[in-house]
Amino acid sequence: DTEPIYKEMQQVVLNVLTVAQNNGQIPIESVRDVVSGVVEQPGAVDALYGQAISSGTSSDWDVRSAVVTHSVNVAIYALKMFEGLGYTPNRMVDLGIAALIHDIGMVSLPDELYTKEVLAALRAHPLKGQEYLSGLGDKHAWLTEVILQEHEREDGSGYPKGLSGPQIREEAKVIGLLDTYAGLVQSRPDRRGLTPFEAVKEITQ
Repeated sequence: DTEPIYKEMQQVVLNVLTVAQNNGQIPIESVRDVVSGVVEQPGAVDALYGQAISSGTSSDWDVRSAVVTHSVNVAIYALKMFEGLGYTPNRMVDLGIAALIHDIGMVSLPDELYTKEVLAALRAHPLKGQEYLSGLGDKHAWLTEVILQEHEREDGSGYPKGLSGPQIREEAKVIGLLDTYAGLVQSRPDRRGLTPFEAVKEITQ
């Protein structure tokens, strides 16, 4: 039964967002503990993958809960892909952490997401994420860099710095890809979520 694990991941993300909003010290070890538990439990990633797919079909919309669910799903998809790429368990844990809190900067945005007035702030959320994580010090500089770069794109069309190609960390590219996928399969008030097949088709096109 993966429901308790999924809920624990959601609670960890919610705690991180709450601490960030209050300008507190990010509880990075609690994030590491939950991701380690998933990686170390045989079959957990595959089981959670199915749950992540089904969780994207709800039409209910609440900004904070949507960010929490999206973050958990991106982390699950990322662990699935990292496993397929042959990453070591330790590297999977590190990158699972990055995927789970990749949208920490979203906590700075108002509830009226995706309106024209908020688009500029939306594109700045990686910078806010960098700010929230700066207190973790040099040990987690890699984590801050991945989260800052996950909206950069290979051709330089991304944000916030317009990086391209080898300037972007591989981990940020993978998480950025899965962030796009998770966004496409998630239902929103203005559209239904795509099926996994439809989402992959749109990405490849």
